[in-house]
Amino acid sequence: MLQRRQSLARICVAGTVFERASVLIVRTNDVEMGALAAKSGDADLVIVQTDGSLPALDHIVDYNGYFRSVRQRFGGIRRRMFRDGFCHLPSPDLNLSRGELSNLQAIQRHFDSLAQDVYNRDANRFRQIRRYTLLPYVDFLAPRLIAASAYLQALNFNPEAGGQVRNFEAIPDKIANNPLLHALILRDFALSTFNKEELAGPIDVGVHFIRMRAEKEKPGISVPDCLHKDGEPFTFIHLVNRVNVTGGENVVADNNKRIILETTLEEPLDTIGVVDSKVYHQAKRVLVKTGETSGYRDVILIDFTPMVALTRAS
Repeated sequence: MLQRRQSLARICVAGTVFERASVLIVRTNDVEMGALAAKSGDADLVIVQTDGSLPALDHIVDYNGYFRSVRQRFGGIRRRMFRDGFCHLPSPDLNLSRGELSNLQAIQRHFDSLAQDVYNRDANRFRQIRRYTLLPYVDFLAPRLIAASAYLQALNFNPEAGGQVRNFEAIPDKIANNPLLHALILRDFALSTFNKEELAGPIDVGVHFIRMRAEKEKPGISVPDCLHKDGEPFTFIHLVNRVNVTGGENVVADNNKRIILETTLEEPLDTIGVVDSKVYHQAKRVLVKTGETSGYRDVILIDFTPMVALTRAS
């Protein structure tokens, strides 16, 4: 295990700027040992780097400090999540660094390789999923085994595909460990409003890559194609690509199904977050633009569920 310490006048990590930062870089093939070594240091920011297809390639270890920075910067958005059950975060607010833009471009290109959703081929939908384990109290986030790509929703949450186990292709390790994707997961978690009891155990994180493709007379259709809840306490929708399409508006409604937000995510990483107990949501159909033969809308969905049996108050 190798350790290297350096001082930087300024470093930007997922839009959070650290001034005059002391950075400890730990390189190891043992993620747990690396995390322990990192936590024993006194650096402002610690990055663990591993070789091969191990769980984390670039790992922000000081999660509590990172969460505090996010909540300070986006405090108003988090309060709106708690009060209204949703938030809307335009992409310019993310302030990505040059390296993070490169990581975003790698994710954008990857969407071209998504497999078609075989559970409804007429919907013109393509997807991959991956599940992660987040241990915020010991600063650990890692994708689970690549084979664990089954997805099950209850029928009352998904009237079209609920009640059946759907097996999707897994997001491959290289993309699952993309530092920007990890940063989005941690940012979204920081904006979620879990209580202390829910944070007492591990957090299950679901990451879904979804492309809705539109062709002439064949729209891209989400599932379910109606106002719905997902069954996970918090879900965040991040736009990745939007090319040659109209429609695809995101709709949020209160628990009486009165619409309280309808907006179109236009720029990469435009974001909407929803609290499942407080609101319904829907993505409308995607249509190809006039004069074009095809187009697509790509999104990342990130959801969080405590791995403990709890009843949340609405």
